[in-house]
Amino acid sequence: MPEKQVRMNNKGYLLNYGAGQEEQLDRLIEFINQRIKPYAQRFSEYSESYLLLLVLLELSDELDQTSNHGLSREQENRLKILAQHAKTLVKEARAR
Repeated sequence: MPEKQVRMNNKGYLLNYGAGQEEQLDRLIEFINQRIKPYAQRFSEYSESYLLLLVLLELSDELDQTSNHGLSREQENRLKILAQHAKTLVKEARAR
């Protein structure tokens, strides 16, 4: 499985990804970085795990709200995949 060094909130992580998914991984990391930035500025004293947890809660809330508003199955699946990636990142951050 390919590996890639990514930066999230100015911290490096080595992630495995599926073949052909490097561009998607880059988009997801950028998306998460945009989501974590306001929390990092507001709560700079908190740990990386806590900031990622806040982002995960925000995304989960959005997923919950949108699943009740007629999204297509593909849109719901993409949001679920994003939430799963966020959960994995939280677990990795806790392990460090």
